[in-house]
Amino acid sequence: MKITLSDEHVKVILAALEAFSRMRIGQFKTALEEVFPQKCWNLGWNKLQKLERPLKDSFFPNHPHNGGPGICSEEAGKEAHIAYEIQKTIEQFRALQKSNGWFGSTVDFDGNLLNPSGLPPPEIEGLEEMQYKDFLIPNQEVARKLHEQKDYQNLWSFIDKAIPDLPKGEKSEIVYIDENNNQWNKFPKYHVRVWKPRKPSKGIKNKYDCERCGFVKHNCVCSHED
Repeated sequence: MKITLSDEHVKVILAALEAFSRMRIGQFKTALEEVFPQKCWNLGWNKLQKLERPLKDSFFPNHPHNGGPGICSEEAGKEAHIAYEIQKTIEQFRALQKSNGWFGSTVDFDGNLLNPSGLPPPEIEGLEEMQYKDFLIPNQEVARKLHEQKDYQNLWSFIDKAIPDLPKGEKSEIVYIDENNNQWNKFPKYHVRVWKPRKPSKGIKNKYDCERCGFVKHNCVCSHED
């Protein structure tokens, strides 16, 4: 199944998934606020509390009024688990689109970490490639020699000096990318692949920095004519 959605479509889907998941864990007030934001605002917090209380008593009698089952609990149900996973996957995709592939600290970047349903996570075209950024190692001859010798300690020491502004991330690895099909790069090259990279705090200030990845142009894998 392949579906093309506009941003407006996605907003409605996310609101529906949020409301469904919240209801399945007893957060009726939050679910109503998602479905009827303006009406809930007009009603006020106290009236919403009065509406929620009998629902909590009826559907979740074994939980206190200010509590309920967690989203990963068996009580929430598999449908709630699936809804939560779809929501988190879409949220991560949208967050990475806005940040140009840089991960942040908000929950939008979490993605499908919990996977309470146990099913394969939803797939969005392009999301997998957003999970990492590749950075070209400047001196390819040194990189090739150390890599072939499996002298990884000295190779990483060399990389630390060659790319001092390499971003932090979940993990980093050395990859050999065959770019023969790329008109700008005719030969395979060694890169550092940083998974879930965090953008350096200094940001993009120099006019010689790449506007796509934020690093000096000889350290990135983007195509540059100058």
